[in-house]
Amino acid sequence: MPKSKTLAFLLGLVLTSFAVLSQSKQKPEINYLQFCQGCHRADGSGSRSNDVPDLRGSVGNFLYLKEGRDFLVQVAGVAQAPISDVELAELMNWTLYKFGASEMPDLFVPYDAEEVRKLRINRPTNTSIIRNNLVQKLMKMNKEISTE
Repeated sequence: MPKSKTLAFLLGLVLTSFAVLSQSKQKPEINYLQFCQGCHRADGSGSRSNDVPDLRGSVGNFLYLKEGRDFLVQVAGVAQAPISDVELAELMNWTLYKFGASEMPDLFVPYDAEEVRKLRINRPTNTSIIRNNLVQKLMKMNKEISTE
């Protein structure tokens, strides 16, 4: 009888581990649905009438500039999302691969929690001006950027 209890315990432990792992793989997508989809929509298309940029085909281009990479985390809706720095780093990486993989630099280094933490602390107040300046720089580099 003790062997069957031990086996049952180990099986339960393994199944619980798989459940936790599968949840963590879905977590960035769930966070996108909770904290980003309201403005950027499920497909990343944004909303022209509400001045919400389309992520598709352009968000990855921001990574060609250091200040563009920083900007993606410092935007109010991102920086103020009620999730941990680890979760936000995962969300940023997921979003970039989901909506901007074809534009991302070949040597893309994923965000990590420490980078996100620092960027959240040093958030600028004039993000629309910063975005406009970044768009101009990226257009000069022949990078497509959604201007809506």
